[in-house]
Amino acid sequence: MEKPRKIGIPQESVESTEYAGREAEYEPRTVVETTDGERIVIVDYLKEQGLYVVSKIDKPDVKSSLFRISPSKIKPKE
Repeated sequence: MEKPRKIGIPQESVESTEYAGREAEYEPRTVVETTDGERIVIVDYLKEQGLYVVSKIDKPDVKSSLFRISPSKIKPKE
C-alpha cells in the first residue's frame, strides 16, 4: 500500500492564528476567492496553526507554489 504524500511547503516557523484548533470550513480541492479577488484552490488545512495551504489558479497547466493563508483572507461562503 502506498503511503500518503507529504505536502511540500516550507516548514519555517509560523505563528498560529485565532483559528488555531478549529475545524476546516473548506474541504481540499475547493476553489474559493480571496478578499483580494484571487481564485485559489484549498490543498490542506493546518488545524494546529489555523491556516489553509493553498495554490493560486492562474492559467491552465500553470502550477503556482503552495502558500499558507488565514481563513480571514477567504471570502465567506454565500
